[in-house]
Amino acid sequence: MKTVIVGVVVAMLGGVSGRAEAGWGKAFVPKSVGSYLKGEAVGVLVVGAGDRALSGEAAAALANALRASAKAKVVMSDESLGALSGLDDQAIVKKAAGLPIDRVVVVRVFPGGDGRAATAVVTVYRKDGAEIDVAFTAEKGKPLLGRGAESESVGDGVSAGAIASVEKVVGTKTVERSTAEEEYQNQVISIQGGAFVNQFGSVVGSWRAATQGKYGKPLEGADFYEVVGRPDLAASYRSKRTTKTLIIISGVLFIAGGAIGGTAMLLNREKGTSVYDEGGSLVPGFVVLSVGIGLGLIATVIGSLINPHPVTHNESLELVDKHNQALRKKLGLPALPPKYTDSGRSRLQLTLSPMLLPSGGGLSLNGVF
Repeated sequence: MKTVIVGVVVAMLGGVSGRAEAGWGKAFVPKSVGSYLKGEAVGVLVVGAGDRALSGEAAAALANALRASAKAKVVMSDESLGALSGLDDQAIVKKAAGLPIDRVVVVRVFPGGDGRAATAVVTVYRKDGAEIDVAFTAEKGKPLLGRGAESESVGDGVSAGAIASVEKVVGTKTVERSTAEEEYQNQVISIQGGAFVNQFGSVVGSWRAATQGKYGKPLEGADFYEVVGRPDLAASYRSKRTTKTLIIISGVLFIAGGAIGGTAMLLNREKGTSVYDEGGSLVPGFVVLSVGIGLGLIATVIGSLINPHPVTHNESLELVDKHNQALRKKLGLPALPPKYTDSGRSRLQLTLSPMLLPSGGGLSLNGVF
């Protein structure tokens, strides 16, 4: 039974090898591929970017050709990088920073058409990703010519056709990414906050504000919830704010009514009704004055304590992160780690600065959280 299984596996591998040899295996000639590695390469990482269904086979064939060329001591595949969907070349190079390599080879394959075979655009970056080390194109099933062997070569032996293809792919993506980044910076939401600390180390005040875009457009109240895509929370905020306002107004009216009514009663009391003085009784006026002001103060305090926001601070941070991540996805930008939340905890970025107060000096604690 074991012999049969081994035979089947060998036959399968032979079939795969045959298909690769007739496709990208034929295109990526070891000697030619090796000629595009400048200098001594200690380690090379080959990455199939873009559509993996197209680039996976090409990347594997190119890695095999590099190994056969003996131009690199180590040739690694991209399994260690995890998911690469949606990442551009610079993000891929950055993700590979911790690997023991000094070249990152990014392979992107574009399907052919009208009788033309698929084309691979191969871009070789140094590990820091600061610039393209070399670039070339290869056509599936057509042996790749070595560096300097193609006509109309420019620069380090890379053909004019290869440069044009790379610029078309990488340059277009750069422009699109730049435009998308600009749009993201115009719509991204940030939350800033801080606390005022006196000279004794006590917090005497705090503030928090949401802003949108690189120019810091304020997002206050319901506008914040509308922008993050939660109209239900915006409606809840407006309802609570209305209740808060009505209670405070009622409190102010009670205070005004009590003060005016009580004072009027005290000033216009009838004579001869009090056993304590020659004038009328002071009790009714004082009752109206104290009850009105007391009820008004209670209502005002209750109203001021009502928080119109329907979510907690951490929940608002989560809303911001979700909005920003959804915005990046919509614009075709790679996802970023949550800026404000990490397992339900806010991330603090604090700065201390001196401040002047009417009663003296102090420290201002400001930051993003």
